[in-house]
Amino acid sequence: MKKLLTIVAASALVIALGAVVIFAVTDRSDTADDMVSGEDPSSVTSGLEPQDSSDISVSTSDGDQQASSDSPDSSDTSSSDTQDSSADSSDTQTMTESRRPVGTYHPSGDRLLPIYNVETSEKKCAISFDAAWGADQTENILAILDEYNVKATFFLVGRWVDEFPEMVEKIAAAGHDVMNHSNTHADLATLSTAEIIEEIETCNDKIEAITGVRPALIRLPYGSYNNTVIEAVRSLGMEPIQWDVDSLDWQEGITSSDIYDRITSKTTSGSIILCHNAGEGTPAALPDLFEKLIGDGYEFTTIYDLIIKDDYTIDGTGKQKAQ
Repeated sequence: MKKLLTIVAASALVIALGAVVIFAVTDRSDTADDMVSGEDPSSVTSGLEPQDSSDISVSTSDGDQQASSDSPDSSDTSSSDTQDSSADSSDTQTMTESRRPVGTYHPSGDRLLPIYNVETSEKKCAISFDAAWGADQTENILAILDEYNVKATFFLVGRWVDEFPEMVEKIAAAGHDVMNHSNTHADLATLSTAEIIEEIETCNDKIEAITGVRPALIRLPYGSYNNTVIEAVRSLGMEPIQWDVDSLDWQEGITSSDIYDRITSKTTSGSIILCHNAGEGTPAALPDLFEKLIGDGYEFTTIYDLIIKDDYTIDGTGKQKAQ
């Protein structure tokens, strides 16, 4: 009898253990089904990752393309800003018929360049004056230019235009070209595309309001630029202008003789000469350098008249060449 009871108890124990095992397996199976169906939060997240990764890779690709344009500070905005500025510039040009046309630039590489000088078979050069601070010597410079029948290009900062509007009128009335030198003399290479365009167009508006002619050229403050700056300038139908002959007349202690030597020794056909209306030794240097260069057969012209206004390229030295 005892032996029979022992067998029955053992059988009951086996049955109970079997039920526990079956329940445990069933529970694990249900959990696995839940995970496969995506109900588990972690599986939902992982299910979105491929789409997110695709979005990120597209943005990264765009960023790389923008970065290759040599404009790291504008990688987030340059594409949309360029499109917006192109639309704005077409509207501006429709409303403003006073801007003279410029040529079409065909870059020879990834790096975009302004014009430093011009390839020409004629013995021509151009002298320019940047005006950002002060106007005391400007009338004297205008008188000397008139005496030698030289037409020059004046690059004016917008705040200078605000301070000396009557001088802007005199420069234009004397037959010189009045062009853009930014609105606040900011380093444009540190700005976004939208900020660059605002700097340029604000100054353009001020100059046009006085002269009736919208500038076609800009001298970049400090000579500072990158691809973003050059693209922004040309999106407005303008040309960025540098120089190949630097008078250094802004430096303290430089004499009129130093200025004369620098300009006369470096000027060649197609040269663009940089001077400043506030250079202390500049007015005294001008008569002698005009005598010398005109005597050597050079003809002074404005930068706009000097540059090529058809298809062109710019070589590694900054020389503009007909395409």
